[in-house]
Amino acid sequence: MSIGSAIGGVLRFDVVNRSDKPIHSYHCRWYSPNESGNGTYGAWGNAQARLLPRQSTEGSISAHEYFELTLTIDFVQFSDGTTWFSTSRETKVKPEGLEAGAKAAAEYLRRVLDREGTAAVIRELPRIHADVPSHFFTPEVDKFGTSGFYCGVTNVTVRVQHAYEDGGLERVEALIRSLPSSAAPGMYS
Repeated sequence: MSIGSAIGGVLRFDVVNRSDKPIHSYHCRWYSPNESGNGTYGAWGNAQARLLPRQSTEGSISAHEYFELTLTIDFVQFSDGTTWFSTSRETKVKPEGLEAGAKAAAEYLRRVLDREGTAAVIRELPRIHADVPSHFFTPEVDKFGTSGFYCGVTNVTVRVQHAYEDGGLERVEALIRSLPSSAAPGMYS
């Protein structure tokens, strides 16, 4: 056995973007009759690592047992901020989680905008997940999915980046002011 090797096998597969838009990120889930063989992962891109239309990327998971595995994509976020959700009840990214995370991120960025200006918003984007923490392992996990809130924060980040690329700081300010928020005053500083 060597570092990085897995007990059992490794299942390698390709994820193909069959849409007309570049994909920023997606969330993959696999499951089998053996519960210890179930799992999820999120693949996150950036402006330089988008999955372009008809492009593919390799994925792989450790297969601890030789049971039948089912792979599913639960969530896709396109580079322009639009999203697609699986209708599965077991999905790890739910619309309610995305909405809650997006509203919390919008509230946080609105405070940064009001306090320091639009350029500060752009500087804050790389660390937004540290400043708007996720609701992992809380009672909301059933309602949000384990990755829903996180994906919502990411969604606002993607939308702000897209606005910046399309129209600069003025477009970013207009977007942030138009985003709904529901966080209590003073929740994020």
